[in-house]
Amino acid sequence: MTASGKTSRNDGGPLERAKARYAVLRRIAESRSFAVRSNNYSILTMNTLFKDACRPYGAAEIRGLWLKSIREQAAAGLKPSLKLFIGTPYCKQRCDYCRKFKATLNDSGDLEAYKDRLCAAADYYADIFEQVEFSAVYFGGGTPSLFTPGQLEEICARIVGKLRIAPRAEVNVECSPHSTTLRKLKILRKHGFWRVSFGCQSCEARVLQRIGRGYQTNKMVENCVAWAKKAGFGAVNVDLIAGLAGDDGNAFLKSLAFVRSLKPDNITVYELEPTPHYLGLHHAGKLAGFEKDLGIQKTNICSALGRPAAHAARHITNLLPNNDLNRRKAPDYTFEKYNAPNAILQNSLFALGSYFCSDISVPEGKYVVHAQALENDPAAN
Repeated sequence: MTASGKTSRNDGGPLERAKARYAVLRRIAESRSFAVRSNNYSILTMNTLFKDACRPYGAAEIRGLWLKSIREQAAAGLKPSLKLFIGTPYCKQRCDYCRKFKATLNDSGDLEAYKDRLCAAADYYADIFEQVEFSAVYFGGGTPSLFTPGQLEEICARIVGKLRIAPRAEVNVECSPHSTTLRKLKILRKHGFWRVSFGCQSCEARVLQRIGRGYQTNKMVENCVAWAKKAGFGAVNVDLIAGLAGDDGNAFLKSLAFVRSLKPDNITVYELEPTPHYLGLHHAGKLAGFEKDLGIQKTNICSALGRPAAHAARHITNLLPNNDLNRRKAPDYTFEKYNAPNAILQNSLFALGSYFCSDISVPEGKYVVHAQALENDPAAN
């Protein structure tokens, strides 16, 4: 069973998509092997989606269950495989639209302490990591590029550098334009990251100011793409969001044109799905107000591109010329449960240090269940 929550791009607006995703969550919640509490409609927000898994697991128990499962798989002739998510909770500040915000970085000492705990957790689970092959590695956040060059070097050497990564694995890192440097990118590339994704979101100063990203400039974005190419990344992605406050559709197309001029390998365009926090800030708490503004923006985009006005009902990625973006989405880190003896197989995800704890796929009996290591478990410190 895959908790992917995917819906058709032509199935209506954000409310309909949110309802569809919530229905997926409810089906998971009713599963005998999962007890789910979601405070977020986003399937990809793994450390909130499965926060109340079957029960809290201590780090020692998680470690023991995985080692037992690896032995059983080896005896059955199976090849254990994992995906690894390395989480960073901190951001420069909260962007109005964000679903994954955890903490603002107010003290550089907090980042150093988090780095130490992240590496210590990886050391604790090292005997698991040594026995599996990783089919994907994703260093996300939050904002991983907030780490200093020295901190990134240590994280990469102590965690990523010790992994056995499959030849075709996607090894991806998220960066923010304001905290990225050529030196940081060279360190990440040296340690095997070959895809980098820059969260640009918009290139219009007035839009950025409205959504809490007034610190970002187009020169930062331009530098990031150039530095990533210079550092030798094989895939450079830039994210944009359609439907932001202060946008009018034409401004979005200007942002898209600017990013295209930088010639990244991919442009990933997201259609904003507003949180209650966002609606309260920009639409008086009313989803209808957001949907009206989004409709106006998409109508303007259709007009500018010479498309029929009726196409405004489609998802934003269906309005843009095919050469504007690579339609492949970011890695879809979902969870799969296999109803077969000892079958962990290919889609278990180990999320390390998402937010002062670890969210972990745990083999228990014939299922893979999702667990959360206790935050104060001394074994994980």
